[in-house]
Parts: sequence; structure tokens; C-alpha cells
Amino acid sequence: MTLATTLIGFEAIKLIMEHSSEFRFDPRSVIFAGGSAGGHLASCAALAINREHHNTRPLGTILFNPPLNIVSKPHLMAEFGNDLQRFSPYQAMTEEFPATLIFHGTADRRVSYHSIEQFVARGVELGIDIELVGFEGKGHAFFNYGKDGNKPYRRTLEKMERFLSRLPEMIA
Repeated sequence: MTLATTLIGFEAIKLIMEHSSEFRFDPRSVIFAGGSAGGHLASCAALAINREHHNTRPLGTILFNPPLNIVSKPHLMAEFGNDLQRFSPYQAMTEEFPATLIFHGTADRRVSYHSIEQFVARGVELGIDIELVGFEGKGHAFFNYGKDGNKPYRRTLEKMERFLSRLPEMIA
């Protein structure tokens, strides 16, 4: 994860959302999703779109073991500098954050499960529709097809289907 790749991702998402009418989709029906650094980008993009274009807020985010509190990572200070708070979803989250489903392994050594629990607790305090699905004893990228007889993979698909099926009710 670097500032440059995060900014490039933002610009791409912003361009697509700003031109939604040309691409013929309702920006309020978009789901941002990603795993690991991609989950960080998806959550940051949701926050940036909320800040800059309130009428184009995504419908939701689906995140797989995302780093969401990056201010606790000193090695990123050199890369992000003063922008670190802005690019740390935990610090930047507001009540405008979209409905969110997070999948995370309890034994993840790259992104602590505790940091995700803190993010979810903060989201609940803000009134966000947010759910954490923990996978006991699983590490980073536990959900990939072919791992553990596909049990985690199938469970993530089932949970995503339930999450997505109730989101249309949220479009006002």
C-alpha cells in the first residue's frame, strides 16, 4: 500500500462515479469491495466519495482482512506523512460510511483482528450498519478458493449473498 497507488485508485473510482450517468448506472447502487490493501482502498474510496460527492455515496462495502487503522503503522508515516489520518478509515469514518461487511481471520498476523473489532465498535457507535464475520484460527487471505476444502470461501459467499440481498431495501 502506497500513497501513489491509493491516489490512483481514488481518481479512477471518482471518475467512474462522477460519470455514472454516461456509464448508465446509479452510483447509489455501487458496492466497493477489496481484500487486504484493496479493502483499505475500498474503504478509503467510500470515505472520499462521501466527503466530496454526498449524492454518490456507495451502497456498501465488502472488505476482506483490510488494514483500517493505519496510523498505528509507523512505517507508513514516511509514505503518507500528514495525510495519514485522512487515509486511515478508523480515524476518518463518519456516520455517512456505507453499510459494511468485513471478513477477517482471528489469527491474521498482518492486520490484527482486534483492530477490526475496534473499527466495528466505532461504526456501531456512529450508527453504521456494519458486520464482522470472524474466522477462528484463520490468517490473512483465508478466504481464497481452494483453501480448507473451500469452507471459508463458501461461508464468505453465503454471508455476502445475505448482505447484498438486504441492501436494495436501503436505497431511498
